[in-house]
Amino acid sequence: MFARNAYAVEADISSAIKVALTDPTLPLLKRNIGQVSHLLNKCTTPNEVAGVLHRVIFPQHDLSTICFSIEQELSRPCLTSWHPFPSLRDMQLLRTLNGHTAGVNGCAISPDGSYIVSASGDTTLKLWDVRTGAERLTLRGHTDRVHGCAISPDGSYIVSASYDNTLKLWDALTGVCLDTLFADGYFLACAFHPDVIRLDAVGELGIFFLQLLRSQVAATRPIPRPSSRGKELPINRPPDMGLSTAARLELASTSGMARSIEIQSEMTIGRSHECDIFLEDLAVSRLHATIHLLPDGGYELEDHRSATGTFVNGMRVTRYHLLNGDVVQIGSNQLIFRLSLL
Repeated sequence: MFARNAYAVEADISSAIKVALTDPTLPLLKRNIGQVSHLLNKCTTPNEVAGVLHRVIFPQHDLSTICFSIEQELSRPCLTSWHPFPSLRDMQLLRTLNGHTAGVNGCAISPDGSYIVSASGDTTLKLWDVRTGAERLTLRGHTDRVHGCAISPDGSYIVSASYDNTLKLWDALTGVCLDTLFADGYFLACAFHPDVIRLDAVGELGIFFLQLLRSQVAATRPIPRPSSRGKELPINRPPDMGLSTAARLELASTSGMARSIEIQSEMTIGRSHECDIFLEDLAVSRLHATIHLLPDGGYELEDHRSATGTFVNGMRVTRYHLLNGDVVQIGSNQLIFRLSLL
């Protein structure tokens, strides 16, 4: 185990469970290893690994056979347990995340449940993989203890509140600090609104009501791909009878300039530059929705489990057969579906 790590051993046991479905000891052994994975990963010799495992499983009758085998391999003299350790009495404990060098003051779980972020008195934040407990990233930049943290509803951003009189915005994927807000007093906590755009922070001076400034520009990819790329059409003009356009989306930006985008057989909409229709809006998921051409010549709008939802005429939808004049709301962007006369 010391040559690999505890997470790899858990994965091996998970594979064994799929084969030996009726063996009751395997799930229990996996749970026990998960509970002390942070201790096992510190071991440097086989004897240290055996010692940790023996102390954990010795008081459990269902694992007595495994315990006896481990006991034969232990170097003597050695210390072991005769009653469950205080930290392991609660079988609801899945694992301990070990890595901070000072107390943990706050934590948050990503919307999709894939990672946890923790804020510590050691001035750092850490991102942890929920499934394995492995440390993904360490966010460094604060100069005093971090009191609180929050994750945006779409899982893209982390905000942290610190005693160093700053609030920091981080990219959840890379761990890069995107912005720092300086104040005349310390911060204690922070939270995002469901719309992703607004957030609040509380500290020595009171409550701060904040917003993430972002542009609301929509565009198609700079490199056209005829099989899936739409092309912009003149707005407020009748369609050219020579065009084969069946439908288009009209989008009005906050600057008042309207854009019209031709819809091809399938077009993706989102905040990723890889999407056919790119919406630079923090309230929009990376892959937010798709518009498909149906066999009957109609168009269907499909939401891809986006954080903030897709709305048509004010109603949240998962799949929707679009009709001429329907108003699609994605984040703070309104797109009007138009059928062209061929």
